[in-house]
Amino acid sequence: MQKANQNTTIQNTLKELGLGENEALLYEVLLKTPDATIPQLRQQTNFSRTMLYYVLDNLIASDLATEKKPGAGDKSKKTMYNAAPPEKLEDFVADQEKEIQRQKAMLGDVLGDLKSSYRLAHHKPGVKFYEGPEGIKEVTFDSLKAKGEIYTFIDMEALVKYGGEMNKKYVEKRIELGIHKKQISLDTPFTRERYKNLPPSSRLLEVRLIPQALNPFKTGMQIYNDTISYSTLAEEQQIGVIIEDKNIAQMQRSLFEYIWNSLPPMRPSPAAPAKVPEPS
Repeated sequence: MQKANQNTTIQNTLKELGLGENEALLYEVLLKTPDATIPQLRQQTNFSRTMLYYVLDNLIASDLATEKKPGAGDKSKKTMYNAAPPEKLEDFVADQEKEIQRQKAMLGDVLGDLKSSYRLAHHKPGVKFYEGPEGIKEVTFDSLKAKGEIYTFIDMEALVKYGGEMNKKYVEKRIELGIHKKQISLDTPFTRERYKNLPPSSRLLEVRLIPQALNPFKTGMQIYNDTISYSTLAEEQQIGVIIEDKNIAQMQRSLFEYIWNSLPPMRPSPAAPAKVPEPS
């Protein structure tokens, strides 16, 4: 009884390490039966011949068993099978860990989209929070998932001061992807200087200015797809929020369009060149 319990414990441990039930049983049999033949293994496992070969192939593929075919002078003419040394289980576990990490990385690539699809299907707004410069970068670059135009409210002075380098990379990527943006910014000397050479119908960026009567808000908001994102651009804190909700996004989009249509297009400087790089 004690031996049977010991065998069960070993097999359970092997299964916990990632072996299938049949593979765990056969590996233990091979450990105790050096140079085992097919008839011997069938007798000790009660596997059919087809199943036995299938399980042996799995163990051999995992480097946990070896196959020794008969040589030219071997009178037995029988193929023999042996278990790999138990130390090989450490390599097997290491390979399992690598595979898990690979699967985690694959899941991480699509998890955000899966969550979004789930929330949209169940009409649950998705809210994600981010902190620090890396968080602001993630929130900003998320808008590159846009399937159409991006609508943006932005305090340009705050963006240049606290996210200038990040924004340059973002703009390069947005232009590379061919995503058009409509942008509303405060009408300040800083903003006018930055956009003074912007053509009225820039290929991928249109800017309109809202009166400076509004206080500087040190914040950016982007509307795209069914998503709204907010970024706080201040020295004391940098916080980003992404909200995924069709109805909220539509409301913000309608407000943006109402304000946009009430503002005149920016007029280029008389000396402005015909084309300039897009600054935001």
